[in-house]
Amino acid sequence: MAETKSSTLKIIAWFKLVKGVLLICAASGLLLVLFEKGKAGEVQQFIQKLSVDPHGKFFKNVMVKFAKLSPKLPLVSIGTMLYGLIFCTEGIGLLREKRWAEYLTVMVTGSFLPLEIYEIVQHQTILKGVFIALNLGIFIYLIIRLKSGKRP
Repeated sequence: MAETKSSTLKIIAWFKLVKGVLLICAASGLLLVLFEKGKAGEVQQFIQKLSVDPHGKFFKNVMVKFAKLSPKLPLVSIGTMLYGLIFCTEGIGLLREKRWAEYLTVMVTGSFLPLEIYEIVQHQTILKGVFIALNLGIFIYLIIRLKSGKRP
């Protein structure tokens, strides 16, 4: 049974890592193509398909207030890069079976679920639905795991 739990945790970790790396790559690409208007739209569509809404009013307000950034700066790229770094941190921590990573993943995933659900209601796609289902499953699995109190 412990082997199954560890395997499930590793699958979640790899999912978070892959998502994080993709977001970092998208952010890096977006920084490079900001001046090429033809490609910026493609990168934005890719980011939105990952259930991330860096264009949202909430996100922009947070970035402006906490990072003291001008709204004219490429907030989409910065936000996407931050999301990617958080996901990579979660993934690495989960791969190492660190308890803090489980708590971090529950907090981050849980905090974005309402926004993701709102986003899918506004713009329905199968890919967004899959990501929300995966994130909800991860959230529930880790809460049950944390409540059980069992260490990896």
